[in-house]
Amino acid sequence: MKLPLFLRSTHLPKIIFALFLTGIVAIFWAFLANFGLGESGYNFLGKTKKVTLSPGSPVTQTFTAHENYLSQIRVVFGNVHLRTGDTIELSLLDESCHEILFTTTFKKKPREQGSYTPFSFLPISDSKQKRYCFMAMYSSDENRKGEKPYLSATDDPDPRFSDRTLTDYNRDKVYPSQTLFLRPAYSNGSLSGDFSILLDRLSQYKPDIFNTWTLIVLFSVFMIGCVALAYHIASFNIPED
Repeated sequence: MKLPLFLRSTHLPKIIFALFLTGIVAIFWAFLANFGLGESGYNFLGKTKKVTLSPGSPVTQTFTAHENYLSQIRVVFGNVHLRTGDTIELSLLDESCHEILFTTTFKKKPREQGSYTPFSFLPISDSKQKRYCFMAMYSSDENRKGEKPYLSATDDPDPRFSDRTLTDYNRDKVYPSQTLFLRPAYSNGSLSGDFSILLDRLSQYKPDIFNTWTLIVLFSVFMIGCVALAYHIASFNIPED
């Protein structure tokens, strides 16, 4: 039985190889385009609590950005089972929590990175040492019974978070030096810069042999190997019968 004409084409290996390279580039580009390196040094240990999101009652968290190019906020949600008509709106505001800078709305369970849910926005080039306000707002068309969505937070004041204030408008409570499990993340403002930062972070706390240049060489060897393997597979002669 003869193979279909398109499978017998002499251009098929070139097409397969081109598709493979396009896929690799697209995956790498998409990764860096959504890249955000979270601040290290945060561990939310000790007593914790659930800050319930009630319809029409926002939860806000003030914090300080410690680097330029703030581009993402990561928080920990729980019980996010959104029904038809339910939404969760996340916003970044100025320090006063009045002026909205960026906002996004989820109508279904947002994607997660590990245990964190990322809220991405355009990088703020001069964010270093500036204070911002994160706000989460839950809306629902029905009087939902049972557990509502919640955000994980610390439950005791901590001097490490003296620059942060958590406000729960549903309970009309203000919690100085308490915080949501919130991690700001930053990009460098360019793909090459983001890639360099990623390599630097990967080489931290590793033996000297795994420095930035070693990782670059290993990554290059890996990519060359993938390309060579794809070319080898694409070069196989396909029998006509």
